[in-house]
Amino acid sequence: MDLVVRTGWTAHNVTELIAGRLDAAFVRPPLDSADLECRHIAREELLVAVPAAHPLARERRIARRSIADEPVILWPRENAPGMHDVITRQLWPDGGPRIVREEPDDEQLLLSVAAGTGIAPVPAGRAHALRIPGVRLKRVTAPTPTVDLALAHQPHRTAPALRELLRLVDALPDRSTDGA
Repeated sequence: MDLVVRTGWTAHNVTELIAGRLDAAFVRPPLDSADLECRHIAREELLVAVPAAHPLARERRIARRSIADEPVILWPRENAPGMHDVITRQLWPDGGPRIVREEPDDEQLLLSVAAGTGIAPVPAGRAHALRIPGVRLKRVTAPTPTVDLALAHQPHRTAPALRELLRLVDALPDRSTDGA
């Protein structure tokens, strides 16, 4: 068995799975591919990153109406269309965000927030792990926005290592966080 660890966006991982170059990959559902099966791993709260000097940085929680017209930094939709749409529906239910800049990953996204370009939605785990100076992470008022993490694979693949990995994932305790 070869374990190869690579960082990739959901869309890239889906392409690699369908092509048979990967047996399993972490993804941010929902996926558009009927060829893949997803096993839920975790649900995490979606935070809004704001520049430290922004008026919203003083708020304990941010109301959706407060960010409706804010300039937004986001990654390209094609990186993870399902997750992009889930974020948009949860944070901007009355119309899409006013995207002023696209960045390829969460680190670059947060660096743009620190530079004052705009605000950005970020999964809590990744946002806390990066800890970019000049960025304040704010929770959103109820209902708490969330994003999922899943392990995707082709259901017809039967490699013993994949079966064991799926068994381990199925045995995981519930790792959902609702921000409560």
